[in-house]
Amino acid sequence: MDDLQYYLERAGQPDWGLAVDDDFPTVNGEKGLVHFSISAPKAEHVESVNSYGSKQRLVHDYCESTINGENMVIGRTEKVINPVLHRFTGEERLFKNDQDEKYIREILADIDGHCLGINHFDEMSGKTSVKVFKAESDAQNITLTFDIRTPVTLDTNDVVEKLIAYGKKTGLEVKIVKVSKGYYQKPENEIVSMLTELYNTEFNANEKPYVMGACTYARLFDNGCGFGGGNPHEVKPFPKGHGAAHGADEAHNIYVLFDAIKMLILGIKAIDDKWS
Repeated sequence: MDDLQYYLERAGQPDWGLAVDDDFPTVNGEKGLVHFSISAPKAEHVESVNSYGSKQRLVHDYCESTINGENMVIGRTEKVINPVLHRFTGEERLFKNDQDEKYIREILADIDGHCLGINHFDEMSGKTSVKVFKAESDAQNITLTFDIRTPVTLDTNDVVEKLIAYGKKTGLEVKIVKVSKGYYQKPENEIVSMLTELYNTEFNANEKPYVMGACTYARLFDNGCGFGGGNPHEVKPFPKGHGAAHGADEAHNIYVLFDAIKMLILGIKAIDDKWS
């Protein structure tokens, strides 16, 4: 999204921005995002622990470790959704200090962020989520990187403050890697409601605006929303695990693309007519 940020800083904000990186009908909000890392000394018997995978996936596909001279690779399967989590929640101790091990296991088990003091819920966007997605090691330490998605009513600045305070309290090395504020438009907003009604009329549907956890450039607009171009009910003619968003073989059925072009033309015209 750096390219659009660059553009907006120079060209200025639009009266209304449309992000076409979602599913129809309209996305009226996105959760905030915070990435942070925790580092702690590794146990003496641990030589290395590192994860790797596709750039299109947030959570790495493999976690490789060498412990007591024995190499092990844990990969993503139907039973192992998160190889990094699987490696660090096993029976074997991986950190040098028992207290570090205890704190890190608590974070790994707490998917709502209670132990970090960032658990929150709102009706519009649901609850806080926390998951580990990357592991790295060097000669002394293991570093785990976590992804946090925050409800739209939880300030990401407050989350950052609480993470830093948690590091000071526990003695763990906590670093803030990335912060991206979410956004929210009420479903009753004149543009959001108009675009939703337009989609429902064209396709004889009864869809409603929704808030999602993923990030698009809609969050860079002072005023805007997501509008297509995917079909949430699309059935793709691919084997399981293929054709999905962000993958090397991401694809849509041709009729979905035609529908998206049609709706974007109608949507832009409707906004222009309303403001003309």
